Amino acid sequence: MSVNNILKGFGSLITGDPLTPEQQERVKICADCTFKTYHKTLTIIDKDFETKEVKGYTCDVCSCYLAAKIRVNDEECPKNKWKSIKK
Repeated sequence: MSVNNILKGFGSLITGDPLTPEQQERVKICADCTFKTYHKTLTIIDKDFETKEVKGYTCDVCSCYLAAKIRVNDEECPKNKWKSIKK
């Protein structure tokens, strides 16, 4: 995932943009994938300068945070599991 796509994905996640039908299909595919792992993904500092842990799923193949990656239309699954989804 490029830096630009990382920012785009996290931006969409933070602002709560609704998922497109294609992105919803990606969620379903990733939900059943054996390459996803749930854990602490990163630590952020909030507006009160307190740290918060962000937990979620990452891909064991590409190490991407899935909630952000699925939101970037030009991203691809490293195992080609998203190929069947219309773009």
